Amino acid sequence: MASPNEPPKVADLIDFEAGIWKEDLLLSLFDEPLATAIKETPFRLPTTEDKLVWPNNKSGTYTVKSGYFSNRKPDIPSRSIPTSSHHFDPLIWKLIWNSVVQPKIKFFLWSACQNALPTLDNLYRRKMVPEPLCPICKSEPETIEHTLLLCPWMTQVWNDSSLQTCTY
Repeated sequence: MASPNEPPKVADLIDFEAGIWKEDLLLSLFDEPLATAIKETPFRLPTTEDKLVWPNNKSGTYTVKSGYFSNRKPDIPSRSIPTSSHHFDPLIWKLIWNSVVQPKIKFFLWSACQNALPTLDNLYRRKMVPEPLCPICKSEPETIEHTLLLCPWMTQVWNDSSLQTCTY
């Protein structure tokens, strides 16, 4: 939590009329090495007032039509991670099937993207198991995303610095 005398924005540390950092304020808030590093950070003075712009319309204004089409066709980066929506760009499929990995890995990735792996959540929806909770963390349903990316145990595996990549 910021103290009452700290500026709420970086812009408050800049003297816009002179086009320089407020050196005395920087030194009062930060130690000298950090204040020096901040002073060495270049910035550009704004030439126009900030305004909201809707990126999915040429005019920059939001319309219900542009909102509908934007929601109907999400950007590729948001679809590059398997989700339960199962709407993937054909580019993702080409990336999977043209990758230079063993066929069983391609099939696994394709199955994960199709939500066709026997996770406890999938088995629970088919009434084959009594509960969908992840057997490791027991806090969320064991979906494909949870199993491969979001489970705290799996997050630790992905972030483990001793994990080495292999080349075959």
